[in-house]
Amino acid sequence: MADPSVKNIYSHTLFQIFPGNKDVSTVVRNDLDPAFMARYIRVHPGYNTGANTCMRLELYGCVAEEGILSYSMPVGQTTKNGKVLYKDTSYNGVITNGFYKHGTGILTDGKFGPADSKKHIGNGWVGWNATQSQYIDITFEFSGMRKFKDVILTVKVDKKRDNAVFSRSHIFLSSTEDNFSDTSLFLQYCPRDFQAKDDSYNANVTLSLCENTARFMKLRLYFGGKWLLISEISFNSGILAR
Repeated sequence: MADPSVKNIYSHTLFQIFPGNKDVSTVVRNDLDPAFMARYIRVHPGYNTGANTCMRLELYGCVAEEGILSYSMPVGQTTKNGKVLYKDTSYNGVITNGFYKHGTGILTDGKFGPADSKKHIGNGWVGWNATQSQYIDITFEFSGMRKFKDVILTVKVDKKRDNAVFSRSHIFLSSTEDNFSDTSLFLQYCPRDFQAKDDSYNANVTLSLCENTARFMKLRLYFGGKWLLISEISFNSGILAR
């Protein structure tokens, strides 16, 4: 049985082979795209070489300041004509019963989807249609208890396609994964009005979290238009002092 703690970061393949040097002096650099968070990385040198292999490896990255371990949410949807897929194409968790679970992807990769509607074919965005529900839930797990100042969501606004900012939000906070309920502590916010314009644009919606503490956070976002498209979610927070 495969080790459940070992995740395939490239969901469209069983594994990824990176080319190396073909002599004893050349340095070869490979980019990890999408970026991912990990504590351990396993590398197998020398696929299909037919000879002994030596390797020197350097990894470049940064400390994950926000402490996000994973987020879970409904799988992104496809437009009615089937031409645009608003799915989390870099999600590295599991997909079960129509939900992304226990992974990270587009929403936390630090990259923003294009605002120009002519270039916008779904890349860099995750989206949901309002016909199936009044809202969507996105649940975040952090590496430990944290104190939160605010959360910033990058949302697509496009008048022609009825892409709009969510009309209101409920924010549930918990110290444990299974402690979310209608009676648990939550904050309610209605974002300021983001007017639809002739040209589409990215709206950065900031919701204050009032220095509240949590390890798990559920964002319940109510539709403000036919589609809700999100490219990035980031938190301003710090580790809770013991």
